[in-house]
Amino acid sequence: MSGRRGGARNRAGAASLPSVTLASHRWRRALAAAAAVLALCASTSAQPARAATSAQPLAFQSLTQLDARMVQASFVDPANRWPMPVVHVRILLPDGYATSGLTYPVLYLLHGAGDTAASWSSNDDGQESLEQFTAGQRVVIVMPDGGANDIAGWYSDWFNGGAFGPPQWESFHAGELIDWVQSNYRVRTDRGGRVVAGLSMGGFGAFSYAARHPDLFAAAFSFSGFLDTSAIPYAEPAALDALHSRNGTPTAAIWGTWQDDEVRWRGHNPADLVGNLHDVPLWMATGQGVPGGPAPDDGDAAGLATESAIYGTNQTFDTKATLAGVHPSFNPYPMGGHNWWHWQNDLHNAWPLIMQAFSTPHAAPASFDYESVEPSFDAWGWSATAHRDTTEFLQMQHAGVRGLTLVGSGSVDLVTPPSYTPNRHYAVRVSGSTASTATPVAVADGSGRLHIAVTLGPSHTLQQYTAQERVAETGDPAYWETATVSIGPPHGGSSTGGTALAPLSATSADVTSLPNTAARAAGGGAVAAALGIAAAAVLARRRRRRNGADG
Repeated sequence: MSGRRGGARNRAGAASLPSVTLASHRWRRALAAAAAVLALCASTSAQPARAATSAQPLAFQSLTQLDARMVQASFVDPANRWPMPVVHVRILLPDGYATSGLTYPVLYLLHGAGDTAASWSSNDDGQESLEQFTAGQRVVIVMPDGGANDIAGWYSDWFNGGAFGPPQWESFHAGELIDWVQSNYRVRTDRGGRVVAGLSMGGFGAFSYAARHPDLFAAAFSFSGFLDTSAIPYAEPAALDALHSRNGTPTAAIWGTWQDDEVRWRGHNPADLVGNLHDVPLWMATGQGVPGGPAPDDGDAAGLATESAIYGTNQTFDTKATLAGVHPSFNPYPMGGHNWWHWQNDLHNAWPLIMQAFSTPHAAPASFDYESVEPSFDAWGWSATAHRDTTEFLQMQHAGVRGLTLVGSGSVDLVTPPSYTPNRHYAVRVSGSTASTATPVAVADGSGRLHIAVTLGPSHTLQQYTAQERVAETGDPAYWETATVSIGPPHGGSSTGGTALAPLSATSADVTSLPNTAARAAGGGAVAAALGIAAAAVLARRRRRRNGADG
């Protein structure tokens, strides 16, 4: 999958099978360790950012009725055949769904690194349960598997050392599952009818999915989310990799090694993709790891150290977002560890804002910025296919009905949104030191889309962020080609270039409409994360074996 939803998959029903009992695994040790700074290794990898997904369809297997509102769907998914031949999705329906005839919004609720599809509905740590809390609420809640513990998926299609292939969690969730839910349940199919949220690894997933697919979700919510995997370059990825088998942290199979494949880490990291999030309201909450909180597990030392480290990644995300002109609602609380009491409490606190997101108009922005390391991607109705010899970011800036600016290398095939008059001719001008176009006149197709080929100059051969690439970029001020693509009015037509894109509504653009519920804590994000990681290495062995401290 190329960073967007795929086509509809096989949706044939099947007779119900007996209920499958899923174990809710736990993070039994904290996400923490001290790691030495690794030497930067040179790399000239020219592998693609992602290989094509399997042509085999998602196969529905069974639907099990768990109680009056809860069902569990099971799938045989070629995208995740290894390591999970069967994947499960729990779906919590609103009261009266069968007879209401109503169409509902959907909350996609993602689990942590020690969890399964069952975890959100089976853990509360003394808080009101998810099913109790949502009684009477008019929303469908979808809770999918995402891999746990040593196969924790990190909401990504895995790199697998360049072999790609399964598991492909992003393809499953952002492509197949959304299509399946929309085809089998009475749910809204517009962006305003979808919100994504998650805890810990799932908080990372919620913000990463929103950043990579900003036109898919009306808002994104993170509860103790790991929001910056590059907060401490080299040391942090090394610590995560070292602890993967125990704590479900990212390993080299997911994005490659930091030394050789830093660009892939950054291509999924919410903190590196904040520029894509201008039009997605964001809300995040995390404890600071101070003992004395209200949860039964708030005295657990390893959980407190883990939360302290994660708080550091929230701080660095917030700083990077603010510098990019994105203003998430950051809600830290001082006392509290990494446990279910706080995650359920965070969901309860966020609930009015989740429902607000569903009721807010969500027009496409009049113009937008977007960047991706994928060779092919869609964003806000635009499609881009890059032709280059290495993995690097391609930037789209100020993309709108009158054109856009591209920053990258090689060549790019663009397809615009259906914003133009079908069968009309439009002048295309490209400016830049080496940029050009093979489409000086583009003819809008029957749907009103333009197909434009842009050459940015010779393709780079050095993978971005490697030592050799950094030297080459530093020594060449013109290393990145910037191409301004202007789309003129139709020949003999009006000066508007056809039907303009709908303007961005103030409500959908204003990320500050999600108010802070606590004062922001100041500074020290990377330091706090480093101290938390080091402290947890000592304290993890004291982790109590009980429910409530998954990742």
